[in-house]
Amino acid sequence: MGGPYANPARGFSVRTYSSPAVTHRISVVAPTYKRRRGLPRFVEPLLREPELHELVMAVDGSDDGSVEWLEERRRDDERIVVLDLPNRGAGATRQAGIEAASGDVVLLLDDDVIAEPGLVAGHLGHHRDLEPKVVIGYMPNDWKGLPRRRRGIAYIYREAYELRCSEFRAHPDLVLHGFWGGNFSMPRRDFLRVGVEGIAVKRGQDDREFGIRCAKAGMRAVFDPRLVGEHLYDRNLAQYRSDCRFQGESVRLIHDLHADLVGKELAETPGPSHVADAVGQRLPAVVRRAWPVLARDPFFGGVTAGLTALFEAGIRLEHLGLEVQAARAIGSLETMRGVITQSERAGAGAAPAPRAPEALAGSRQARRDRV
Repeated sequence: MGGPYANPARGFSVRTYSSPAVTHRISVVAPTYKRRRGLPRFVEPLLREPELHELVMAVDGSDDGSVEWLEERRRDDERIVVLDLPNRGAGATRQAGIEAASGDVVLLLDDDVIAEPGLVAGHLGHHRDLEPKVVIGYMPNDWKGLPRRRRGIAYIYREAYELRCSEFRAHPDLVLHGFWGGNFSMPRRDFLRVGVEGIAVKRGQDDREFGIRCAKAGMRAVFDPRLVGEHLYDRNLAQYRSDCRFQGESVRLIHDLHADLVGKELAETPGPSHVADAVGQRLPAVVRRAWPVLARDPFFGGVTAGLTALFEAGIRLEHLGLEVQAARAIGSLETMRGVITQSERAGAGAAPAPRAPEALAGSRQARRDRV
């Protein structure tokens, strides 16, 4: 376990960007919710970026001192713009930040992605012509520094992320269909045209649905592994299980909403520009056939309890392999259960229709009138 990952930046000179010879301005927009303690670590590297025009911090109804700290920090650096918003969720908060931004280019960062030097300049350099283009950076997470109970889960996440990055390198058309958000930029006018509000998938595959919307809007995408931000990914087992359940529900919903582009069924061997998202692809065939049965009652509770015991044994024995394999099996079962839940939900009633980018203009204007 823990061998070196293939470096997606191989062949590139990482973090060697100089100030781009462009006159466009770039705004960083970051939604945040109850992460006051983590704000200095997120904010300070961005303020050291000379190309930064402004940092728009969209606070989603937090009452933990986030607004107060940001206002205090703004006294020393007026590039910080603070939006104190009512709690409305990530999509509406991102949209508010983009609309408040004054730059020609918007770099949308998650507040747990810590910018490496040159990140802002690198994104800006891709948008010299302000063409309809999405630029995605690289966000590795450090699983080795986490304590037991969390490190195996973070290893699984890193492994999945590195696989997706390698697919981006091999098949550039996959970047939009397999979109992985958290560190990406677009011309502001295209953000407003496509919209990040009104995403039907609320969690789990919301970034993937945004990528699909970009594809339908005629955007093209570039993955640049030189644009580095460290992702502070950290989940315990309960959080991981919840994430996987949402992942299963949302991947099923993606196919219900966008069958015209990704097909009706979860894919095992799709074309190179599409995501292989069928559940349990790494399992032995005999186990995989049983997976939909084991993900249902009355088997689900007993099987996951047994796997949790193996996970705990891996922690006690300090055996990372056992910890990882048990967590991976639990996550796969939770994902399968999510797929089943969403399938049954869709069978009971029609899935909501996706909203076209043009249809979002009215809701954006209504929200703008309230702010």
